[in-house]
Amino acid sequence: MHIQTLPQEVLAKILDIVRLTEPYKTDFLNQRLVCRRFDDEISRLVLKHASPLALDIGRRHNWRPGIEWMLITKARIHFRDLVGPFAFLHDAAAYLAAKNLIPNLTHDDALVAACRCVVAAHDPSWVVNHLVTWELGHSLPDIIWQLRNYTSKRFNPLFRTLPEVDANLQLGTLQLLLAHGNALAIEHFIRSCGLSMRQMHCVHLAFGSVLSTAIVFAREIAIFTLLEFGLDTTVELVDGRRKSGLLYACEMNRSMAAYMLLEVPRNVQVNFQDARGHSVLNWAARRGWGAVAEALLARDDINLNIATKWGETPMGAAARQDHEYIVRLLLDKTGGKPPKGYSRYSPMWLAFESGSTNVVRLFLERLGTDFDVNQVMRKNFTPLTLAASMGYTAIVSMLLDFPKIDVDKPMDKQTLTPLMLACQNGHIEIARMLLDRGADIARKSFGRLPFQMAMDHGHHELFELLVDGTIASNDEARTTLLWIAVAGQPMLGIVKKLLACAPFRRNRADQLGRVLVHSIVYGLDDVVEELLRYAEVDPNFTRGFPSDRTPLLRAIYCPAATEIIPLLLARQDVDVNKVTSGGTALASAAARDALPAMAALLNHPGIDVNFCPIQCKGANTHFRLNQPRKFKPSRKAPFKSYLKDKDYRQEPALLVAATENNIESVKLLCEDPRVDLGIKDSYGRTALWWMVRHANRKMAVQILDYPRMTEQIINAQDEDGWTALHVAANYGLHRIVEKLLERPDINPNLRVSNGWTALHMSAGNCNEKVTRMLLSHPKIDPTIKLNDGPTPFGLHKGCKCGLQLMDPEGGMEYDLDQEVSYKEARIVSDQTEDVEMSY
Repeated sequence: MHIQTLPQEVLAKILDIVRLTEPYKTDFLNQRLVCRRFDDEISRLVLKHASPLALDIGRRHNWRPGIEWMLITKARIHFRDLVGPFAFLHDAAAYLAAKNLIPNLTHDDALVAACRCVVAAHDPSWVVNHLVTWELGHSLPDIIWQLRNYTSKRFNPLFRTLPEVDANLQLGTLQLLLAHGNALAIEHFIRSCGLSMRQMHCVHLAFGSVLSTAIVFAREIAIFTLLEFGLDTTVELVDGRRKSGLLYACEMNRSMAAYMLLEVPRNVQVNFQDARGHSVLNWAARRGWGAVAEALLARDDINLNIATKWGETPMGAAARQDHEYIVRLLLDKTGGKPPKGYSRYSPMWLAFESGSTNVVRLFLERLGTDFDVNQVMRKNFTPLTLAASMGYTAIVSMLLDFPKIDVDKPMDKQTLTPLMLACQNGHIEIARMLLDRGADIARKSFGRLPFQMAMDHGHHELFELLVDGTIASNDEARTTLLWIAVAGQPMLGIVKKLLACAPFRRNRADQLGRVLVHSIVYGLDDVVEELLRYAEVDPNFTRGFPSDRTPLLRAIYCPAATEIIPLLLARQDVDVNKVTSGGTALASAAARDALPAMAALLNHPGIDVNFCPIQCKGANTHFRLNQPRKFKPSRKAPFKSYLKDKDYRQEPALLVAATENNIESVKLLCEDPRVDLGIKDSYGRTALWWMVRHANRKMAVQILDYPRMTEQIINAQDEDGWTALHVAANYGLHRIVEKLLERPDINPNLRVSNGWTALHMSAGNCNEKVTRMLLSHPKIDPTIKLNDGPTPFGLHKGCKCGLQLMDPEGGMEYDLDQEVSYKEARIVSDQTEDVEMSY
């Protein structure tokens, strides 16, 4: 059977075991009992997904429970194995149970103890590869082949009564007894089996040495029993490596075992080091074993400066873990003062880096005035910058008690002060202590102030702590704080505190103007209202370049700032007629059809509704529609919408609104009696002219009905001589022509610059309806000729439109009611005249 052929329910149970959610679940065990090869495949699948076990000898607490459970489960499954390591484990358990040295000891209990001994004596990789899964190959250690070739003896009838058995089995049984810790059973077994001291010093192929087993399981009584039998504790191969029993007890964190081995009246090698340079004193200092350290320091042969491979001394190890008592013992032994060096593993650096408060206090007490509190240590840190960066509040408090400390000294070659580091890492208590000691709150680091550093890293509590100090510092810091206060979510309280400072308002008037513009653009009504309360804030502020706009114009241009316009107009010194690149405020509002803004501006007493800052001259002409042949219009730009925005918005508001065809704005302006309906733009065009040009009949009729409409306005000609009647006749707007002709003061015979009249234009465009209206007017003169001679009807010589039949001077009888219809007649659709009907 292969793993891929497993049923789905079996695979689901495998994954349950893999995740180790229920490590003692046993209902799955019988389903995997197929063959050894299949079992190994299942185990490898388990281990593949068991990476969180962290198979690392240095982290035994992570992997030991899982590996023990796997090995015990495998041993229980393969209880019928006659060859191999599981046969050996079952034989050892059976032999121990048969000896009856421990009352009520079952075979399963002995098997569990045997598996625990194996796991305690070896690396996890050894247990996994050689026992939990059966690793194949021929390049295996000899000890593995001995286990692989072991043949079970427990099925032999003479097994329980054999006087001589395998020495490995006896040695393994002794270790199982050591794991249980029964002193009488251990003593009886050693005497009955006759194990020699040489055998007891051997390293068992599965269980390791007897001393390592007793140490791992913390059986002090077992260690005492072995010592009574004269076990040599100075052997350097306790766990199969170059390590003594005393050092192994320190590594396994067995303080009582280490103390017992240290008190043995023999030549204990206290300065012995393992492959990584660890010594007994180093382990005792790291783990804080006071009694062991006292016993070691009482010896004359102890090396106090013995270091690991990377240079960590016992004092450095104790300083890293904040074991003050150990450090005090070492200092008393070495002369009382700690070393002043700041190398990577020096005690002073390790104490500060690890935040060992008690050890740092001890060092500072011993050094006294010899300690340079402003000295640069490692990584460009001073003691204060390191403690402030790491958040060691107690150490910072101790350092601030030094009278000569420089609280603003930055890291060497950098500008990060202790206050900046505390703000960067969110240590509010340290920042408060530094401020109380007089730290410079306005000092910048990489262009950032302390409160900016706190905001950048999301420490809002620190920001609130630093606000008051920043406001009281200097104008530059206040300006930065002001911009932070109006950026994003506005902080109105901070803005009020800053603006309450009169010198700041006087010195930073330009910045206040910029903040005003920013607040208007983003619709910060409360901030704008607060700013406009002070006379130093200029409501007419511009930044000096030509394309800039005043705050009032920006409020008109920003939809979110509609509530700000009344606030600006409430200031008495606001210049509502100020001209910028966007024109005047009223013209800009008219161009955008901003009716609320226009109403507010028209109600302002200082507004000049007819204000025209400049008269821009530019290209101008009109295109005629459907011109007859040989008609060559001017090549100049057709209308003002082709010009730049800055040009036509410099004109009066009425003309700007008319140019943009903003009907509501035109209506609002025309209803104001101060507005001059006859005012002209730079090309001589009136609002009536533009309404006719946009074919806006409704608005044109409304303008004509105003009492202020005079003969000069109706007959006003632009620079090319065009009147409103010329435009309407040229484009075939018969309804507007009809309304214009109803005015008694209309002059239908006015000529444009090239001599054309309105009748010439309507007849030239073959517009029958407009031509009839003009011919019916009593003031019309159809005999007016152009400069080159033709009359309006003479333009149609050779044309088949039929309008030449209306010529009063022609040979045919002239009848206004005569209907003329030709397919070739070209007239302008009346639909363009009704565009405004939707308004």
